[in-house]
Amino acid sequence: MRVLLGIAAHNEEKNIGGLLSVVTRENHVDEILVVSSSTDHTNSIVDDFSQQTTRVTLLREATRRGKSSACNAIIDYAEKHAFDIIVYLGADNLPLKGSIAALLGEFETENVGVVGGKPEPIDCIGNFLGWVTQLQWNMHHTLSCSFEPKISGELMAFRTSVVREILAAIINDDAYIQLLGESKGYASKYVKFARAKLKGCSSIKDLVLQRRRVYLGHLQVLFMTGRKLATFSWKHYPKVLKDSLPSFGPKQLFYLLGGIIVQGWAYLLALVDFHLFRLPYKWEMALTTKTSLVDQIESEEQVVLPLVPSTRPLIDPPLQRS
Repeated sequence: MRVLLGIAAHNEEKNIGGLLSVVTRENHVDEILVVSSSTDHTNSIVDDFSQQTTRVTLLREATRRGKSSACNAIIDYAEKHAFDIIVYLGADNLPLKGSIAALLGEFETENVGVVGGKPEPIDCIGNFLGWVTQLQWNMHHTLSCSFEPKISGELMAFRTSVVREILAAIINDDAYIQLLGESKGYASKYVKFARAKLKGCSSIKDLVLQRRRVYLGHLQVLFMTGRKLATFSWKHYPKVLKDSLPSFGPKQLFYLLGGIIVQGWAYLLALVDFHLFRLPYKWEMALTTKTSLVDQIESEEQVVLPLVPSTRPLIDPPLQRS
C-alpha cells in the first residue's frame, strides 16, 4: 500500500518546519507533497527539507486558488504516481505519535474509504475563546463517537479511488470527500486515537469568520447531496452538549451563552451568504489560529519523537545534484 501525505499550505511559516520535522519521521508514508501558494517563507522552509530528503516534494501554486485547488493537486499527483492512500492535513496542524499509523490501519478493511482523526485544540479553557474552542471540538468528538463519523480535514486519509476531483466552489472539502465516498459504497471511520493538535481562534472576529465558513459549507453540502452531516443535525445537540462541556460553573454558564450567541450569529451570516449565492472558494484567513504548535506543546514528548518506531533513517541522505 503506497501512501502519499498531502499538505495544503498558504503562508504557514510558523508551523510548517515543525510539522515536516515530525512527519518525515513517519515510516508508513512513502512521500510528502506540500502544495503551497505562500508568499512568506513557507516555500523556502519546505525547500530546505526537500534538499535533505527525497521524500519531501514542494509543488508551488502561482496564485492562491483555495484549499480545493490544493487538494486537487494532491489527488492528481497521487493518481499519476500510483499511490493507494492519501493522508491529508493542513499545514497549521500537528499529528501526534502513532496517529497516521492509526488512520492507515483502518484501510485493512476493504470497504473503508475515508478515515478521520481527532482534532485537539491547545487552547486554554480559562478564557472565553479557549473554552468555546474546546467545547466545539469536544462536541465533534462526541458526535463522531456516539452517532456517526464526521471526518475533519485537520487529519484525514482516503483511498485515491474515492475522488477524482473536487469542484472549485466546494467550501468543506473534507465533508465533500466523506459523502462522495459513502455514495460510492465506502464506509467512513472515526479513529479517536489518531490525534492532531491545532490552535483555535483568539479573536471573536476570527471565530465568526471560521464558523461562518463551516456553516456555509454544511449548507452547500446539504443542498448538493440532500444529506446532513452529524455536526449539522441539531436534534443531537442537547445530549452532545451535556457530554462535551470542558468545565462548568457560574463563569462557564456565561461562556456557554456567549458561545451560543456567537455560533448563532455565524450561522445567520452563513444563511445570508447561501441565499445570496456568495460561495467564495478563497476565504479570509483566521490569522489568530497560526502559530508554531511544536513550540506550544514541546513538553509533550510524543510530538518530537518518531511517530512509529522504525529502522528507516530519519532523514534520507542528501540528494546528489550536479
